[in-house]
Amino acid sequence: MTARSDGHVSWRSLIDRRDRRLGAARSAAAEAHLETGCAVCDDVAATIESLITAIADGPPPAPPRHAVNAAI
Repeated sequence: MTARSDGHVSWRSLIDRRDRRLGAARSAAAEAHLETGCAVCDDVAATIESLITAIADGPPPAPPRHAVNAAI
């Protein structure tokens, strides 16, 4: 597992885990760490999943024209 200096799973490893690009040993180590109930890594994994979902959903709808004019 690619761990951060504080022992947590790295952002890159959590992304690769989500995309199933980790090798067997690194995947097992990441899973073992997550199974400990690490709130930090669980939060990061949830954030990654939210970002991927938002990207897949496409761009948000355009704001109403009056909001754009008010912001300008």
